[in-house]
Amino acid sequence: MWVGAFLILLGGAPVGGTQSAPPVPIVVKELSTALQSKLDDAFDLAFSRVQEHPACANLFSELGRDGAIVLRNSRYFP
Repeated sequence: MWVGAFLILLGGAPVGGTQSAPPVPIVVKELSTALQSKLDDAFDLAFSRVQEHPACANLFSELGRDGAIVLRNSRYFP
C-alpha cells in the first residue's frame, strides 16, 4: 500500500532552509482517521530515528540526501 510513498521518499529533492514547525506527513488525498493516525505515528518515529540515530541518517546520506529534508518533502498517497 505504501510502496509509492517509499519510492517518492527515496526520490525526494533537497530544499534549503529550516522550518520551525514540527514536521507532519503531507497527505495528498484524505485518509481514514485510523490510517492517518498510523501514518502520523510512523512518520514521527521515522523523523526521530533519522535525527537521533546516525545509522538511519547514513542510509539517506548514501543516496546523497538529508533524511529529515526528504521526510519533510515526501507526499503520501492512500
